[in-house]
Amino acid sequence: MSFQATEEHCPLREICSIMKDSDVSPFEIIHSGLVNSLLQFLTVSDARQRDHRLRRFLHVFLSCPVRLHLGCQFYHSAGYKLKQMLS
Repeated sequence: MSFQATEEHCPLREICSIMKDSDVSPFEIIHSGLVNSLLQFLTVSDARQRDHRLRRFLHVFLSCPVRLHLGCQFYHSAGYKLKQMLS
């Protein structure tokens, strides 16, 4: 699976950048419709597409590796990045 710039990858990077670098409140995010749109995007009915999109999301937002890697270091670093995004 290649993570070159695709029609899905660039918008995810833009959303991630906005959430990290601006003063957008949780209220604004929820009421903008972003949460519902991301949920729809990540839970498409086709299992192969869903897996691909979830991996892209995790790669962009949490810097998770493209390939499945289940090490303790992976969970620690992903959790730390998620905490940074939410604080």
